[in-house]
Amino acid sequence: MTTTTPKWHKRAVCAGADDADEIFFPVSVVMNKLGGTHARQFCDICPVMFECLKSALDNNETDGIWGGMTPGERLDLKSKVRSLRSLTIEQLQDVVEVELPACAECGKHRKEKGDGLCATCFYAARRSENPKPKKTCSAPECPADVHAKGKCSRHYHQELRERQDKVNAERKTTARKEMVDA
Repeated sequence: MTTTTPKWHKRAVCAGADDADEIFFPVSVVMNKLGGTHARQFCDICPVMFECLKSALDNNETDGIWGGMTPGERLDLKSKVRSLRSLTIEQLQDVVEVELPACAECGKHRKEKGDGLCATCFYAARRSENPKPKKTCSAPECPADVHAKGKCSRHYHQELRERQDKVNAERKTTARKEMVDA
C-alpha cells in the first residue's frame, strides 16, 4: 500500500526544509520545553497551515507539529469541538480562532494562560512586573551572588570545611580520651 503526498503539501513552506523531521517531530523533551517554537516559525507564514492542521486532525496524528499546533493543542481543540472532520478548511480556521485564539501579545502561540496571553508572554510579563532581587553573600564585603544558606559558593563551602574540621577535631579528642581512660 503506497501513500501519496497530498497536493497541499507541495505548497507548504516546510516542504523544502532539510531538517524537517527534527523541526516538526522533535523528541518529547524538546517539544515540552520549547512547544514547537522553531516549527511555528514555518507554520506562521505557511499558506496551507489549516490544510495541514485538518489533515492531522482527520488522521488523529499524535506526534509532531501540524498546522502550527502541538499534540496537546490539537487534543485541546478536539475536546472543545466534536465534529472537526466534517468542517471545511475555512470553518476550521474560524473554529481555531474562536476556541484557541492567538496570543494578544505575540499573536503566534495559542495556549491561553491569562489576559489572552500565551504561556510564554504571560510568564515574561509576570517576571518583568516582579523581578527577583539579586541576593549577595552575607559574608562581610563579599559582592558575590548567593549560592546557598545566604552565602556565596566560596564562603558556603569554606563554612562546610570549617564545620567538618571541627567535627574531626572533636572525634580525635574523644578518641584520645577513650584511649587514656582505657
